[in-house]
Amino acid sequence: MEKKFTKTNYSDKVLLGVLGGIARYFGIKPIILRILFVIGLIPTSFLLIIPYTILSYFMPREQWEEHSQ
Repeated sequence: MEKKFTKTNYSDKVLLGVLGGIARYFGIKPIILRILFVIGLIPTSFLLIIPYTILSYFMPREQWEEHSQ
């Protein structure tokens, strides 16, 4: 069984690639996750930026070679 990792995604990158990587991992469209993230920013008083920043630091980055394949 192949191990599945979440990585930042260069092909669907808007800011740091975190939401694009999470969307790829779960098999959903990145735009849906981005819309939900922006909607979630309002009621949380922008506190979602903290876990986003932490994830961007700890998530492995997709290599350019992986992206080109």
